[in-house]
Amino acid sequence: MRTWASKISLTKCILRWRQRMAESSFSQDENPFRDLKISSWEPLKAVVGRSPCPKCHCSRKFYCYDCYEVVGIDPALVPRVSLPLKVDIIKHPSEVPGKSTAIHARILSPDDVKIHIFPNIPDYAHPSRTVVVFPAKDALTVEEFASEMKQLASQKASQLDADASAEECWKSLDRIVFVDSTWQTAGSILRDKRITALKSVKLTGAAETHFWRTQNLSSSHLATIEAIYYFFRELEAALSKRPYHGEYDNLLYFFAYQHGVVQRAMKEAAVKKLQES
Repeated sequence: MRTWASKISLTKCILRWRQRMAESSFSQDENPFRDLKISSWEPLKAVVGRSPCPKCHCSRKFYCYDCYEVVGIDPALVPRVSLPLKVDIIKHPSEVPGKSTAIHARILSPDDVKIHIFPNIPDYAHPSRTVVVFPAKDALTVEEFASEMKQLASQKASQLDADASAEECWKSLDRIVFVDSTWQTAGSILRDKRITALKSVKLTGAAETHFWRTQNLSSSHLATIEAIYYFFRELEAALSKRPYHGEYDNLLYFFAYQHGVVQRAMKEAAVKKLQES
């Protein structure tokens, strides 16, 4: 009896150890957004099931990715983000709407973001005042681009010996373009002459993706909403001398919440698997 009791006790200890290991394996990345100033997720947590979209009446949860409408939540409870520049997102037609994070930008910044389905691309009458954010070989870094913006703004203000303000620098541009597609299909958009006419800018590469969908690429390959967030944050830092106060953090409102949901589901699945083994 003592032998069997010892074996049962040992088995329980092993199971508890495996469970702790499974839980700790997710702890480091469980909330990489904890230091950001993101609005409360309580309105999202209160949503039970799906609701009809107020426009197309299709069943959706949180938002309609076709109509860009908040669904099942009081729109007043969803944060709005004001951007210093207008944003065009060129979406590849094969990109599944329900999986696209570009929708987040459109819903959270409705006054500043538009989504265009390729091959529909706006006519940029002044290409020099529009840039596309993508890590092309000839792309400028954010720092290099910020330096150009400062120089141009200073020249226009006839203040070559003084630093132009961040506000004056933003005025030197009309629009920022982002590509929403898989990394494999982005080429068809980037080769379009309406896009090749634009200057390319790339992020520093320091940011790492927290996208939960497997890409089989390095962690520097960001989801669309991550790229938009980090672009504005990096450019703001390069143009302004003041500390960052989280002005763009709510761009990750839906993304960060969904990341947490996925992480918890993965942890629970891992624990369950170990308990059954």
